[in-house]
Amino acid sequence: SANGTPVVESKINVAAGAVISDVNVKKIQGSHTFFRDLEFSVVGLTGTEVQLFKQKCGSYNGNFNFGFDDSAPDTFSCPPSNIGKVFKLAPSQLIRLNAFNDQSTTGMWTLRVKDNFQSSGGTLSGFEIEFCSSSSLNPPVLINNNTLVLAPGTNAAVATTLLKTEDANNT
Repeated sequence: SANGTPVVESKINVAAGAVISDVNVKKIQGSHTFFRDLEFSVVGLTGTEVQLFKQKCGSYNGNFNFGFDDSAPDTFSCPPSNIGKVFKLAPSQLIRLNAFNDQSTTGMWTLRVKDNFQSSGGTLSGFEIEFCSSSSLNPPVLINNNTLVLAPGTNAAVATTLLKTEDANNT
């Protein structure tokens, strides 16, 4: 909204649990009539907040589509990318995305967008976050694999007595 100084939060609930070895913000997409008004941060499960950027790009007015990765080659540049370019945080940022390493993925992750000045508005249309971990899954186990014998011209259902698997990772 162009009225007030709202804080907008986009939340992603992660159900699968793993220990984080790397976090990347794959996409932040939207538009704003005065991009410099904005401040973006990611908030993790324990309350750790990593500011991605604050008040950048002068009087830029328009669309944006970019991401953040601690290992990206370039720092955030202006005007903001509208083609999905990935940046690393500026050297002045004291807390990096690696602050989430060794934490669990399970729970609510938040992209927090603050509009610090009145009289301009915009939209947040996309947010993607990527977690890397060294977790491994167990493959499905074959329980039954029996032959279905049929007379010519007949058919029958393949029941679990003939073909069955179990997967500890999926119900």
